[in-house]
Amino acid sequence: MSGQGWERTLGILAVFGVAAGLYTAFVYAPPDAVQGEVQRLMYLHVPLILVGYLAFLWSSSQVFCIYGVVIGGMTQLRTPPQRSV
Repeated sequence: MSGQGWERTLGILAVFGVAAGLYTAFVYAPPDAVQGEVQRLMYLHVPLILVGYLAFLWSSSQVFCIYGVVIGGMTQLRTPPQRSV
């Protein structure tokens, strides 16, 4: 898989960030006094939800931009020229 230098760097940083987050959530953080070990799942669950929302918003905006240009261009091609009176 070939990618730009910044894409590869961002991927490596993401892997290290995920590894550090998992270590912090499941090894370093002490269990909660009330919920115990189950509370540690929030350390993983909440960031994953936020990343999912951001990925959805980014991908939907990209699709809108691509199809908006394509559909707009097709509409422009099919519209007959207006005659000035």
